[in-house]
Amino acid sequence: MSSYRTREKREQTEKIKLIAGIAVFSFIIVGAIIFAVSQLLEDKIEYDKQTGCPIGTNGRIAPVAHTVVLIDETDQLTIHQKEFMETYLRNFVRKDLRVGEFLSIYALGDDVQGSRKPIFEMCKMRDGSDADAFTENEKLMARQFKKKFEAPLNRKFEDLMTPRSAANQSPIFEMIQAIAVNSFLKHDVEGDRRLIIYSDMLQHTNKYSLYKTMDYENFRRSKYFGEVSFRLPDTEVYLYVFNTQSSYHQNKLIEFWKQFFKEKGAYLNHVESTGR
Repeated sequence: MSSYRTREKREQTEKIKLIAGIAVFSFIIVGAIIFAVSQLLEDKIEYDKQTGCPIGTNGRIAPVAHTVVLIDETDQLTIHQKEFMETYLRNFVRKDLRVGEFLSIYALGDDVQGSRKPIFEMCKMRDGSDADAFTENEKLMARQFKKKFEAPLNRKFEDLMTPRSAANQSPIFEMIQAIAVNSFLKHDVEGDRRLIIYSDMLQHTNKYSLYKTMDYENFRRSKYFGEVSFRLPDTEVYLYVFNTQSSYHQNKLIEFWKQFFKEKGAYLNHVESTGR
């Protein structure tokens, strides 16, 4: 009798341990699921439908950086210059533009009033190459990238490569002023800021022309200097200069723009010229 009770008690103890073990295991599993779900919800980023940019806690877009590209269409470009520009732009977008970085593209014509708004403005989207195998659909992300970012950008590139007649004016100062206000100041991105310009950099309007003088102090003393006043704080500038002048004049031209950007709070990071 004593042996039966001992065995029964032992069996009851084992059942209690088993139930307790199952309960602890279930608690751990449920806790892990709750934690995983909470992490997914916490890490879920909301994106702006129009620009594809991540949205910050203040409800505004919050890109990781902002790059503005200005393409000068006031001169007729040679085939070499067009190919140079297109190759550099495509490589930049593919290799250097970060996911979540805001890209604004402006085209400069002789009518600056009609050019004050970007012709393309979106954040680079994820293309699915870094998709999480458990929580994300790589193919869907790739389709979204091609449809919403890559295809519209390619259409703009094709349009920019279309031959155009030379313009009577080249209001570069006014265009950079518009970019300072309508892109950098408007969006006020906290990350890095870059301005990339493809142009011969020869400002030419009725009010001021670099064909007449490249003397920076002369420019600073002019009434026109105050008319094109703006700031580009902490902005890296990259110039790709279409070579239409002798090397001597181009050196003076680059020095002029170096002083100009420095006074605006920007930094001329890179200068590269291309021939005809």
